[in-house]
Amino acid sequence: FNNNVYYRKPVIKSRIAFKDYTTLEDYKFAKANSSKKLKVVLPGPLTWAKLSLDEYYKNLKTLVEDFSQILRKEAQRLDQEGVEYIQFDEPSLCNFPQEIGLVKESLKIITSGLKAKSILFSYFGSIKNLTPELLNLAVDIIGIDLVSKPENLDALLEADVKKEVILGCLDARNTKMEDEKEIFKLIEKVAKKIPPEKIYVSPSCGLEFLPHENALKKIKLLSSI
Repeated sequence: FNNNVYYRKPVIKSRIAFKDYTTLEDYKFAKANSSKKLKVVLPGPLTWAKLSLDEYYKNLKTLVEDFSQILRKEAQRLDQEGVEYIQFDEPSLCNFPQEIGLVKESLKIITSGLKAKSILFSYFGSIKNLTPELLNLAVDIIGIDLVSKPENLDALLEADVKKEVILGCLDARNTKMEDEKEIFKLIEKVAKKIPPEKIYVSPSCGLEFLPHENALKKIKLLSSI
């Protein structure tokens, strides 16, 4: 992705399997210190697979299926603890729209039976080649990056949207602050097509690309909308 960020690439040398919960304690801590609804963000199975170095499977479908089983266990445990939202980040989906069918099947595995609202957020790319399939995935809410690819707004408005949507309209990779009035204009435009009660607003992706102080400013702006 064009974000100039480095990461330690997971190397897969044998079949992967669930070992332990990775977000559970963080969620418990957040829950104990907050009166607000909380969201846990997990990697999407396709992105997890695409960003790994696979020296074992040599088969994307099988690898994604095994990642899906791991994510299912994590999501189920979080669900038991009462988490309100579970988000799966799939930026790789924009780069590999031909894998939408694989993502569709993986989400069926992960989200089946969850009480928490499930979210699929794809960013850093265009959704033009993903609709209408993207809007029919086995999740409750679809998140769309309207910053990296402004034309995603047209794709959204032209689609038959039945689900709730997250408008990723605050640039999570730029310290420049958005104009609150412009955000309201965007919401009003979308609300002509999608009921307002089904619309959320958010940063275009995670805020880890910003200095902490700037990230807090973006969050404060969101809270005022």
